[in-house]
Amino acid sequence: MSAHTSRQARALPTSVGILRAVRPLRPSLLTCLATIVAWTTTASAQTAPRFQLDPIQPASPQSPFLVVEGPARADTSGARLLSAALLVDYARSPLTVHSRQAGSLEKVGSPVENSLIAHAGLGLQFTRALSVDLLAPVSLLQQGSDTTVGDTVIRAPASSVALGDVRAGILLRSWAQPWFGYALGVRTRMPTGNRDAYMGDGRWHPELLAGAFAQIDPARLGCTAFFGPGFAASKQGDRLAFGCAADVRVAAGGTSVGAEFLGAGLRKANDASVDSLFEIWATVRQPFGPLTAGLAAGPGMGTSPGTAALRAMATVSWAPQLPADKAPASDQDLDSIPDADDACPKEAGPKSTEPGRNGCPNLDSDGDGVADHQDGCPKNPGSKSSDPAISGCPDADNDGVVDKLDKCPSEPAEASGDKDTLGCPKRAHLRGDRFVVQPPLGPEPSASDASALQEIAFALRAMSSIRRVDVEVVLQGSDTDEELADRAVERAAQLVKQLIDLGVDRRRLTPVGAVSSNPAKINFTVTDKAPAPK
Repeated sequence: MSAHTSRQARALPTSVGILRAVRPLRPSLLTCLATIVAWTTTASAQTAPRFQLDPIQPASPQSPFLVVEGPARADTSGARLLSAALLVDYARSPLTVHSRQAGSLEKVGSPVENSLIAHAGLGLQFTRALSVDLLAPVSLLQQGSDTTVGDTVIRAPASSVALGDVRAGILLRSWAQPWFGYALGVRTRMPTGNRDAYMGDGRWHPELLAGAFAQIDPARLGCTAFFGPGFAASKQGDRLAFGCAADVRVAAGGTSVGAEFLGAGLRKANDASVDSLFEIWATVRQPFGPLTAGLAAGPGMGTSPGTAALRAMATVSWAPQLPADKAPASDQDLDSIPDADDACPKEAGPKSTEPGRNGCPNLDSDGDGVADHQDGCPKNPGSKSSDPAISGCPDADNDGVVDKLDKCPSEPAEASGDKDTLGCPKRAHLRGDRFVVQPPLGPEPSASDASALQEIAFALRAMSSIRRVDVEVVLQGSDTDEELADRAVERAAQLVKQLIDLGVDRRRLTPVGAVSSNPAKINFTVTDKAPAPK
């Protein structure tokens, strides 16, 4: 026997019976619900399992929501703080029997047409994060009549007033950020419920839960997942469920409005297919100091016993810890630094020992690894330096003098003490693809050659993009004078050796000797250069 709504019941030897809690769903709505959990159920109406008509598991008394674990903040004392809650739950048509006649469903009767269940809960907080809760449900009203389907009688509850399964849980609730937190816990349902009143199925049902929540004034929200290990083993009464809730404060007195839903797949019997439950409620709450009163109502749909066609709930909770923590309101940028200590209260940033930088973002506009507040050139990438005035500034010619101070930013030169010529060579100037030496080097070696060669060697070490330089010595004379040509080559080789001794790679230098009728000269010409990066 299906204990709830079934889209297609299997044929029975005598008749077909369907127990349902809601009107048939349109296909488009079923398609939507299938994204939450897959639900199918068909069974013989001649076997009636001991199911429960109490599917709602209220959240802990510290939570502001109905079934979802939501934001709750302990006061400064933190330990052994008592809270309590009472929820009264009215369900319309949680158990209705239908029969298929001539291809259509006809209502046969309602073993439970109306039900009213009270849930009393207590919570005890042992530390700021760890608490326990205890819940005792009691049926106050179950109204309906016995219903016969074929050879099977589905009886109305034996008693309107009956105890349900008592639930106990341990909950860990912590704030990872001033605005965001999480909850982990375990609860178990104990077999104390009256089976003849459909308030229990005679089994222990442990359940794991995990949730996350947030509070960003004036809104708060939370989601919780529930998993009964017996669900995976196809055990009767266990469930896989998920719920979310959100509300927004709409009045200065604390009035909030919101919505909450619960979707679940439940096992009505051992090894039975999964029955479905989906209910959604609109909510309104009003705090009165540590007390909070709330109302909720909304429709339900699904195939599980206990799913209400309409459910209405009234709740009152006493949780003095809820309004204690004011941290989110005093940290506008949510960087965990109170506004009173935050040098940039509207921009999130890390802690700093500098009061003027505490809580301020470490921006790096040019991406050079030097934060803007330490970057002498925040819009142009450069290298870090111990001197804050030039740290992060570019050095285009790589001569150790940053461009903002370099009087010759495209010509490498050793730094000099004269600020008007800082970064400029004195004798060997790079002009296009040639080093122009003034005064020029002569055909014969001279002590004055050293300063020019040092500048050329420094430039070549700094500019790795220059891959080859021809050191050309041209002597004046007849181009048939082989001895003169040999002297020109020898002089070029001497200059190359001097540059090698000054740290230039031999492979980058080519000695060239020549004889010309023109006056003697020495050229340093760039013949191979790496292409500029695109």
